[in-house]
Amino acid sequence: MDSGAVFDAIRQKIHSGIVLTDDDLMKLVVLPLSVPGPERKTQLFEKISSLAGEISDETQRNFVLSAMALATEKFIDRE
Repeated sequence: MDSGAVFDAIRQKIHSGIVLTDDDLMKLVVLPLSVPGPERKTQLFEKISSLAGEISDETQRNFVLSAMALATEKFIDRE
């Protein structure tokens, strides 16, 4: 999975006001897990969390932010 291309495609949909599909939402949630290294994962989690704030549909926005919070807690080592 090309994380940059996936992120850019979803960002473009959000900025165009297109409602995201369930597939788009799941890609956003699992995307950080597809990159190697904790630092890159953390950077991508932060980018996605910021982008999620721009999702116009409140239910979708809350889903992504909640999933990101859970994933961060479970998969990112905060030493």
